[in-house]
Amino acid sequence: MAFQYVPLNPTTDEIRLLTLHPGSPEAVIQCDVANTPLGDYSIHGEGIYRWSEGGIAWTRPKPRPGVEASEDTEWEISCLPTGGSTGDAIDITGLPQFRGETADMTGLSVVPTYEALSYTWGDHSATAPILVNGFELQVTVNLFRALQRLRKGGEKRVLWVDALCIDQSNLTERSEQVPRMRSIYQRAEQVVVWLGEAMGASDLAVDTLEGLGGRRGDMKDFIKGQGEWFGPQFDHFPGIGRGIKGGERQRVTEGLRQLNVIDPGDVDVSGMAAIERFFKFRDYWTRIWIIQEIAHARSIKIYCGSKSMGWETLAYTVYRDELRQGYGVVFNRLLDASGVRKLIGINWAIRQPMRVWGHEIGSTSFLQLLVDFRHHKCTDPRDKVYALLGLPSVNKSIPFPMPDYRKSVSTVYCETARAIIQYERALDILCLAHSDLDGTQHGLPSWAPDWTLQPTAVPLVGLGDRAYVVSGESVVDSPVFKSQLRQGEEAARNVIRDGTKGVKVLDEIKGKSSSQLSHTHHPPNDIYVLPLKGAEVDVLAVVGRSITDVALSSGEWRSVVREWEDMIDSDRNQLRAPWLQRRVFDFCCTLLKGRASTPEEPDVNWLEVLFEKYLLWSGRLGPESPYLRHQLMARLDNIEKLIRANIPGWKFATTAKGMMSMVPNRAREGDIIAILFGADVPFVLRPVPGNTGHFLQIGNAYVDGIMNGELMEDEKLRGLPKRVFTLV
Repeated sequence: MAFQYVPLNPTTDEIRLLTLHPGSPEAVIQCDVANTPLGDYSIHGEGIYRWSEGGIAWTRPKPRPGVEASEDTEWEISCLPTGGSTGDAIDITGLPQFRGETADMTGLSVVPTYEALSYTWGDHSATAPILVNGFELQVTVNLFRALQRLRKGGEKRVLWVDALCIDQSNLTERSEQVPRMRSIYQRAEQVVVWLGEAMGASDLAVDTLEGLGGRRGDMKDFIKGQGEWFGPQFDHFPGIGRGIKGGERQRVTEGLRQLNVIDPGDVDVSGMAAIERFFKFRDYWTRIWIIQEIAHARSIKIYCGSKSMGWETLAYTVYRDELRQGYGVVFNRLLDASGVRKLIGINWAIRQPMRVWGHEIGSTSFLQLLVDFRHHKCTDPRDKVYALLGLPSVNKSIPFPMPDYRKSVSTVYCETARAIIQYERALDILCLAHSDLDGTQHGLPSWAPDWTLQPTAVPLVGLGDRAYVVSGESVVDSPVFKSQLRQGEEAARNVIRDGTKGVKVLDEIKGKSSSQLSHTHHPPNDIYVLPLKGAEVDVLAVVGRSITDVALSSGEWRSVVREWEDMIDSDRNQLRAPWLQRRVFDFCCTLLKGRASTPEEPDVNWLEVLFEKYLLWSGRLGPESPYLRHQLMARLDNIEKLIRANIPGWKFATTAKGMMSMVPNRAREGDIIAILFGADVPFVLRPVPGNTGHFLQIGNAYVDGIMNGELMEDEKLRGLPKRVFTLV
């Protein structure tokens, strides 16, 4: 007979907890898994907290000189619900009243005491046996080692472990548990992080980090004395990140320096090398589920082999100004590449007491989260989306379908993309589908980003950086979102963009009727197609050669750029003055995608300097040319770096009307340039043979002369053929 899970009871908000039995390091691992209510009330030294109310806490009566607390002394409600404001009143109708020194919790659902494990599963083919409720189960070796390390010698330890507390074979249960991950990790007494067994110089890395960031006991004592209690998920500690200003930051930093931490200058090369390997070669740091697990943790302890340290130690090490200055670029690149800095920042932001009054710190869009953590790994591709849904910066108004592991990866990614477009009323997400691949994985349409792939080119839209406004004041226009808005207009948002850049309010969607749109072959509810109204601008007539990775590394890319330049002006006469080379100037701006030609403080001399440097770099002017107006740097490496940064994944092309453009490497002659209403940049689309009105999205494009909405002026727009582009 095999081990079988008892189904979870949703009416009592059940989860499963694992009780790890004590034993020696060599003994068989024995544990029990049992169902238990997650609970709503948690008891702490400072008071009682109710999780379902989002922040209502009762604080114990504080002793006053000469006044003894009686059994009738009421506990005070100490804070506002998260998301409230200082003027909001708390409705305490029906809430329990606690009195006396010991509160009576009879009849209340109390959160059980447990710890939550955060780890990587590891190689699924490498397993080891443990006993669960008397039955032998195979678990991955990494989990086996974690349970060995966490097992105590003389007492039981209660843990929540995803591989054992969720029936992984039950897709329905897995789907139902995803929205609860936030609560499970938030209500745990502590999150225990298992990085894996000791390897290399990991022991030295932990010792060095503790030396730099303070030992766990010292840090705990320091934090305990800070600030007021607002509830268990909020920190006493005001933090040490960028959110602290002026004297408060200085006070905290000075206090931390008294914790016997060592000077960064005293760390030898071997210690820093050990820290580098500690972050660089541990799979844990790039696992996508840890973002939510770490973000919501009230307390974190990190285990690596036989060593352990507190999360506060790591946080202080990362934010020590002397360390960042002393080791500079290398240390900062390491923290950014591993994602550690972002993890610390998210955890710090969530624990800030000011969130009690509704002030979110470091809030970001869900699309930005998908981009920021695109390189993080997961076994199931659907978790690229599901693992981020529980973060507090994710607006609950976004119409995401509930997690469902019975859906295909393509369905999940398409639903996610369409939900983001519907909520944000913007098409930024289409730019992220830009890829050199001629096919798509998971059966995805050309317009939906594949979050399992790394981008091959930097998209033109910088998510919040409104550098281009090609469609002017237009709004996203699609029968898909109109029908959804009619069903629930509260889901729509008015997105006000920066009016100084020519983009206005996306406001009146419901007023346009679907009769204004041409017929498509797919019903609006087909999630694999995306019909969008727009205008056809031109057709690609001549497309330059692509720059390969080999060309980038060998330097051959310079020759390719000059080939592109010759497509518009092959006369390289060095006696021609810069002002007689207007086409080359336009080419230079196109090559740099217009970004370098719009500094924060526009200066005509600055533009002349940039262009003259380009002419020198390309060989169209000699260093002794009498036409040079400005004192140029002897080296031209800055203009070369600028060009080099702008070309990976892109190539130059001209249209039938003579417009210059930078297009994706996959673009070819005959592709069309289109403006999709509501988009900030134009797109390259390819007609699908034999299927009128259907197009493949090849990628976003830069087209000189139209990026600031020039074509959206009434007379020019009237001359463009408008239609519905059904993207497939």
